[in-house]
Amino acid sequence: MKTDKCRSCGRPIIWCFMVKSGKRMPVDAAPTSDGTIALDEGTDGSVKASVAGPAPELLWEPRYTSHFATCPEAGRWRRG
Repeated sequence: MKTDKCRSCGRPIIWCFMVKSGKRMPVDAAPTSDGTIALDEGTDGSVKASVAGPAPELLWEPRYTSHFATCPEAGRWRRG
């Protein structure tokens, strides 16, 4: 998946579209064991995200974390 850099903290992120709302959201580019977001890359390069809950230890599908949860400047960018 294509990565970008957060304009505030410089960490790598992936831009995705939330399945339910259709809104764009940044997620941390590195998967985490306690991530709650599953990503699915379409054939057109778009990335769809859905809330999937924490990944069990042996689950092969990586889970990601919203960058709003980890960025020190998240409040500056978050919209209602």
